[in-house]
Amino acid sequence: MLRRSTWWMVLAFVVIAGAVWLARERQRNTGATTTATPQPTATPLPRLLPDLKPEEVTRIVIEEPGRERRVVLVRVDATPTPAATDTTPAAPPEAQWAVEEPADADAPEAWQVNTALEGLVYASVQAALAPDTDPATVGLAGATQRVILTTQDGREIEIWIGVSTPLQNGYYVQIQGQPTIMAIGSYPVESLLDLLQQLAPAATATVTPVMTPTP
Repeated sequence: MLRRSTWWMVLAFVVIAGAVWLARERQRNTGATTTATPQPTATPLPRLLPDLKPEEVTRIVIEEPGRERRVVLVRVDATPTPAATDTTPAAPPEAQWAVEEPADADAPEAWQVNTALEGLVYASVQAALAPDTDPATVGLAGATQRVILTTQDGREIEIWIGVSTPLQNGYYVQIQGQPTIMAIGSYPVESLLDLLQQLAPAATATVTPVMTPTP
């Protein structure tokens, strides 16, 4: 004959066991029906020239109208490197460039031009300014530095270059025919301006000596 206290203990055990079972079933059902919260993915920055590839460019013009400096580079076909018979096909040869202007300038190393061109073609837009931005406030009014790319199919893409951004880590640019003023990184712009300085150095002011009167 079980005591009354023993029955209460058995009943309490049954109640607790039932509660644990119900909690587990509820958790299992909830996990099966609840969808995982999607994790945010990084949005890639848009490219300045999304429809252009470096190999499509056949002519590069870099000029600074304010100082009347101009460099014209023309792509010349490189001789392909023959592939060995027992290896995979050789990689496309590196593009070579000839200097059309200035006429007396020595051609730069091919890697310099290719690196600068790729930097501009693949440049990411860091920011786009408001449509009502005055171009004069970012150095894009009147005569300005510019780069003109000519493609195999005869297209010309003219990019105006303004002043550097407030943090000095980029430049404001604008593509002719497009209203948006954008900011891109410093490297693509400075690589091209380095070529301009290398091939058409800025004239340095000549200091005229002052003659002192002989006592």
